[in-house]
Amino acid sequence: MIEKIQALIEQFLSGKYDALKFSYDLEDMIVDNYEQLSAEDPDLAKKLDDTFPEICSEFEHGADVEPFRRKILDAFTVLYKIEELDTVVIVSDGKVGTVVNISTGEYTVEWCNDELPAGEADKWRLYECNADEIRLLHKGAMRKEEPAYIKL
Repeated sequence: MIEKIQALIEQFLSGKYDALKFSYDLEDMIVDNYEQLSAEDPDLAKKLDDTFPEICSEFEHGADVEPFRRKILDAFTVLYKIEELDTVVIVSDGKVGTVVNISTGEYTVEWCNDELPAGEADKWRLYECNADEIRLLHKGAMRKEEPAYIKL
């Protein structure tokens, strides 16, 4: 659900979603699915619920879209900014890993191939990615129950 909300916001910010429809849809998506969001990432769920419904409820039919878009962009940037120890998915191959270093727009993602036996020599792989090549899965280090791959 967190990825669906992120995708919806990205569609709006890229101009592919009507502002009024977006203001209703985003608020409904967060409020109606709060329990599922909270199960995925309780901290992010609370931040989403505390931030976006209020911004969306302020937008009215016929209002200037640009101030609304700026508020959404500012909130999105704060909540979805990828930082060290966040769990991300590498878009090209669906690998899930932990960001272990960020420098000048490059992200080093550590991926554990869980198909190898524990302690295997090359178990931890590092990938250098830019921001367009990864998507935030959740804030904080990779959880044990997460798969090493996500089908995209």
